Amino acid sequence: MAAILEIRAQRNVSAHRGAGAVVASAAVVCAVILPVLYMVLFYGTLRHLPVDMTAHVFLNALCNFVVLIFAWNLVTRARSRAPWLMVMTMITHGSLLFVLVLGRLYYSRPMLFTAALLSFLGGIAVMWVRDRLRHPRIAVIAFEGSQEALGWVAGPYDRITDACADLRDYDIVLVDFDDERHRDWMGAVSSAMLAGQDVRHLAEYVEDRRGRVSIEHFQVDHVMRPGQALYRDAKRALDILLVVMILPIAGPLVALGALGVALTMGTPVLFTQKRVGYAGKVFTIYKLRTMTRAPREADATAVGDMRVTGFGRFLRRFRIDELPQLWNVLKGEMSLIGPRPEQPELARAYVSQMPAFAFRHLVRPGITGWAQIRAGYAANLAETREKLSFDLYYLKNASVTLDLEIAARTAFTLLSGRGVR
Repeated sequence: MAAILEIRAQRNVSAHRGAGAVVASAAVVCAVILPVLYMVLFYGTLRHLPVDMTAHVFLNALCNFVVLIFAWNLVTRARSRAPWLMVMTMITHGSLLFVLVLGRLYYSRPMLFTAALLSFLGGIAVMWVRDRLRHPRIAVIAFEGSQEALGWVAGPYDRITDACADLRDYDIVLVDFDDERHRDWMGAVSSAMLAGQDVRHLAEYVEDRRGRVSIEHFQVDHVMRPGQALYRDAKRALDILLVVMILPIAGPLVALGALGVALTMGTPVLFTQKRVGYAGKVFTIYKLRTMTRAPREADATAVGDMRVTGFGRFLRRFRIDELPQLWNVLKGEMSLIGPRPEQPELARAYVSQMPAFAFRHLVRPGITGWAQIRAGYAANLAETREKLSFDLYYLKNASVTLDLEIAARTAFTLLSGRGVR
C-alpha cells in the first residue's frame, strides 16, 4: 500500500507540473502575444494607444485566458467537448460585450469576434494537446466476447485477472458490465470508484475514444432516441437547400466530367447500379463512369485497379464522379451525409454474417459519411466489419455537430486526396 501511495504521489506531482506549465504558457500567450496581435491587427501600432483601447485589448486577452483554462480542465466525453467549449466561449465573450455595452464603454466588434474565434480554436488545440500528453494507466477487466473491443482500446493497458486486485493505482478501469461474471469484481471496482478512479464500460470507452461502436454490444435501442424524427426532417430540408446551392457549381463540373468521359472512354458517360437505401428499398445510384468497363455486380474496386482510366482517376481524386448522386439526394433516396449504400447482393451477404449491418438501413445512405472518412473503402468482409463499427457509431450519435465534423473532414479528404481508389 505504501508503494502504491508513493507512486500515486509522484504521478500527482508530475500532473501538477504539467498543468502548471500549461497555465504558464497560456498566461504568456494571453498577456503578451495576443495583445500585440490585437494592437497590430486592429490599430496598426504598439504605442500611443488611448487607455480605453488598451483596456479593451487586454480584456479580450483575459477572456482568451479564461476559455483556454476551461478547455484544459474540461473532462467529459470527447464528442461533447466542442459544444461545451462553444458554450463557454459564448458566455465569456458575450459577458464582456454585455458589460461594455451596459457601461457604454469603448469596444471593437471585429476584435470581439476575432477574440471569440481564437478562444474556440485555441481551446480545441489545448484539448488536443491534453489528450496527447496525458498517458493514463488503464486496467481492463474483460472476458470472452469483448476481444474485438479490446483491440480498439486506445493505448497500452493491463489485463486484470485477479478479482482481489487493487485497482486504485489506475486512472481508468474498463469493465464489461454486460458480463454477469463480473459480479465477483464488484468489491474491487467499488473501491476504485471510491478512490476517484474513472470506471467505465469497455464499449463506451471505445466509442468515446475511437469514434466507433463495438458491434457485439450494439442494440437497436441505441438509435431510438428522443428528437430523432425532428432531426431527420430538418436534415432532409437542409439536404435539399444545400443541393440547390451547390448545383450552380456542381452542374458545370458534371457536364465537363461527362464530356471528358465521352472523349476518353466513349459512351455511356454515366455508371448506374442498384443499391439498398432507407428502409431496405432498392434504388438506382448514379456516378460518372471512371472505368474502361463496368464492374460486375458485387465486384469491389481494388487499390490501383487497372480498370480505372487516367481521366477516371482525376474524377475520383476530387470525387467529381460522385456529383451525379445529388440527383439521388433531391429524389429523397440519399442524403449528403450517411452510411454508403451497398449493392443488394452484398447487403444480403453482410446481414447474414453481421446482423447489425441491417441497422444501417434505418437512415438514408449518404454521399459521404463517418465510416467513409474514417475507414475509406471496403473490399472484403473484414474491412466491411471495420466500416460497420463506424456506421453504427453514426447511427447512435447522429447530430448536427457530428454532421458538421463529417463535412469538415470530407473537405480535408478532398484536398489531401486520401483514400482514393
